Amino acid sequence: MKRLLFVIGLCVLVLSAHGQVEKRYSIRKNALDSIPFLKGLDFEQKYVEMPSFDLEKLKKEDREVEGLDVPFRFGNGFDVSYSLKDGIWTNIDNGRLWSLSFYSEGALSLNFVFEDFHLSDGSCLYIVNKDNTILYGPVKKSAIPDNGYFLTDIIPGDCVTLFLFEPYEQRDECSLCIKKVVHGYRGVFSSIQYDQTGTSDTCNNDVACFPEYEKESNAVALVLLENGDMLCSGSLLITSDLSFKPFF
Repeated sequence: MKRLLFVIGLCVLVLSAHGQVEKRYSIRKNALDSIPFLKGLDFEQKYVEMPSFDLEKLKKEDREVEGLDVPFRFGNGFDVSYSLKDGIWTNIDNGRLWSLSFYSEGALSLNFVFEDFHLSDGSCLYIVNKDNTILYGPVKKSAIPDNGYFLTDIIPGDCVTLFLFEPYEQRDECSLCIKKVVHGYRGVFSSIQYDQTGTSDTCNNDVACFPEYEKESNAVALVLLENGDMLCSGSLLITSDLSFKPFF
């Protein structure tokens, strides 16, 4: 099913969408090679390991609401507080690189909720999974809401590394606080991986079989809710006065 997949933080009163961040798939397991300052980089790694949790309890709760009109919970969120002081800085050409790795045993995916996230004009953030098949980024200043609250996309795998590049002339102008790490315990990718556009999962009706709904299907998207551990779907809407306000 050809869908536009992106991440939007849903606030109680305001829905604000910023620049979409690219997620690249590399079957050859060389995702980092597409970024010049990350290709072949030899850097020291610091790992943060998430604690265990009662998975069976969450699964029971999910079964109790199955079929009800509630968001799909796919992950367990860990409340944390990690900043640029907690990672490792490495000097590279034209700047320096901050990195921090996260591991959660048995996770199908990991994603993050940031607060106080601000980047300088020349800075950018990337996230890569351990087997180097998925690269998320660059996250640039234009993609971050003014309030500094930001949700990353969902990254397949149980271990990922975050990289933040900061130019020398903009040293110490960036800030971030990782507020939540989400351990994905329910699959949200299934067979739709590695950029297989034009396909559908077993539980979906392929929109290609319903050409009369092609226009409408282009407006449908997957939505990551503000808490970072639940999903919904939604559709773009247009007002009758054709104001093109971004209602979703």
